[in-house]
Amino acid sequence: MLPVGAGDGRHERAAIVVQLAAALPPGAANLSAAEQPGLRHRSLSGPAASDSTTRRTLTALDEPAPTRMAKARRTVRQHV
Repeated sequence: MLPVGAGDGRHERAAIVVQLAAALPPGAANLSAAEQPGLRHRSLSGPAASDSTTRRTLTALDEPAPTRMAKARRTVRQHV
């Protein structure tokens, strides 16, 4: 669902979004703070994405990406 990155592919974009979502409830107020849980818990989540990688991932979520996600949700809901 997420656009493919142009980098070396070390970080899966969906995993970056999940790591960011997991960092928000404990109180991460910015991307640097959102990076910290991933650094402390590498054994659970794999290598942490840097704040700049997270920023590039969020920038890549342009208008077509949410549209594709909504279409995928509709398709899954038809089967559930």
